[in-house]
Amino acid sequence: MAIAFDASSGDFSGGTTALTISHTCTGSNRLLLVSFLTNNTTDIVTGVTYNSVAMTKLKQQGDTVNSYLMYTYGLLAPATGANNVVISFSSSSVCYAANNSYTGVSQSGLPDATSGSQASGTTWSDTITTVADNCWHHVAVRTNGSFVVSAGGIARQITNNIMGTADSNTDITPAGAHTINGTCTDSGANQVIS
Repeated sequence: MAIAFDASSGDFSGGTTALTISHTCTGSNRLLLVSFLTNNTTDIVTGVTYNSVAMTKLKQQGDTVNSYLMYTYGLLAPATGANNVVISFSSSSVCYAANNSYTGVSQSGLPDATSGSQASGTTWSDTITTVADNCWHHVAVRTNGSFVVSAGGIARQITNNIMGTADSNTDITPAGAHTINGTCTDSGANQVIS
């Protein structure tokens, strides 16, 4: 079974201890990825759940210029139907979240690989080297203003012109290096994680 995009969702809060977002998963061999940005210099995330099931932190990336932290959490076999993603903090935090679900995903070995980078200017780029054949490349980008994927994939979610997600939209075969490039209107620092 080939991987396919299922659905996206997103929301933001100017200050909260728990951001709740409804997301609907369908299909079989499912994967849910929750990516979000906070305005904290320390990790105050106490957990991320979907349908009250704890998700696993896959990557945390810091921004040394703007003192933000960005995360991606994952959950294999999330419940089908409309359920809540809940991102919880130990104290009030700004939070921008962008969520994507997929079908046809291997139900073991998550994640295959991760990466992270920081760039300045109006362009961003992320390269990941996959291990298993037929993986997809998923990225989360902190950006202000427009969010455009220029090569290597397709944009999936943009939340309040701050948090964007994209993916390769196709299998990476054979396994190896794959790059997604994009642009934004902000000329400041841009975080990218995959």
